[in-house]
Amino acid sequence: MIIIFSIALLVSLYIVVYYRLLVRYYYQLETGRKEGAFVTLFSFPPYSALPEKGKVYAKRYWCAVTVMILCVLSLAMLSKISISTSTIVGN
Repeated sequence: MIIIFSIALLVSLYIVVYYRLLVRYYYQLETGRKEGAFVTLFSFPPYSALPEKGKVYAKRYWCAVTVMILCVLSLAMLSKISISTSTIVGN
């Protein structure tokens, strides 16, 4: 089960980066200002300055972020359970 959530985490991380770069592209088309790649990956998408197509990708970005957070929380819960059971079995 941990392997499945780990793979889902990696896939969702890739999807987050992909959608954030798409939002960056539409933001640059709308405003004409360039956004640095590093700044893009570590900032929130500017929802109000986006055209309609960019807003669609911004919503998908937030959905992917939600999935990524759920995967992290699931992995944390699963690893805590496996650590506590191995400790009990070890005694």
